[in-house]
Amino acid sequence: MKRVFATTSNSIAFDEAVRALAGRGAREASWLLLCGAAGHGKTALSRHYAAEEGGLYLRAKAHWTQAAFLAELAAGLGQVPEGRNAANFDLAARALTAQPRPLVVDEIDHVLDRRQTLECLRDLSDVTGASIVIVGMEEAERRLKRFPQVYSRISQVVRTKPQARDFVAAILSDLCEVAVEDGVAEVVLAQTGGHLREILDAIATIEAIGRRQGGDPLVTAAMARAVPLTGGRAARPGR
Repeated sequence: MKRVFATTSNSIAFDEAVRALAGRGAREASWLLLCGAAGHGKTALSRHYAAEEGGLYLRAKAHWTQAAFLAELAAGLGQVPEGRNAANFDLAARALTAQPRPLVVDEIDHVLDRRQTLECLRDLSDVTGASIVIVGMEEAERRLKRFPQVYSRISQVVRTKPQARDFVAAILSDLCEVAVEDGVAEVVLAQTGGHLREILDAIATIEAIGRRQGGDPLVTAAMARAVPLTGGRAARPGR
């Protein structure tokens, strides 16, 4: 599989939201929420954004307290964490002020019941004006609404969706290392439901089919239809 970032309908919506965030009116409304079901490519998209913009990507953990968050944040910004929350907050704030960059926090669901950690993130964005991208599951937006002071900072929400046929075809073109017939996109869509994670699995299977042919292979829709492209995972409940 080609090691490139594939454009999806979700990445286009995200890019539009990032541009809108940059042009916001209220300085403190500097948050973007990226949310949706598992397998839509949220982590890959947020990592790509952080890398492209020179930002810091953090993955929230189940054990993240305010202290753990601040220590990891300070370290991620190139500082030496100290033993006090206030000191680590100041280290992070100074680093973000001296070198403005976006902060991405993936798996935000882990801290949506920890108000102190969320308020700490709010304080950081208020003080520095840094853009904050938080990434979570479908219920993240509803859960965040319990904290009006935090939720009011979110000026952009991107709700991810499965990929339609044309985007499945484009992803195949971008990533697949063997040639495929046009009809393969329909087969992939039918077997994956348009979920990006499953599409990537399908591409790996399609490439294996092509390699078995040898020479200059062309994978046809009939070949793709003859085997389970994702091991049946797309049909499992909750995917």
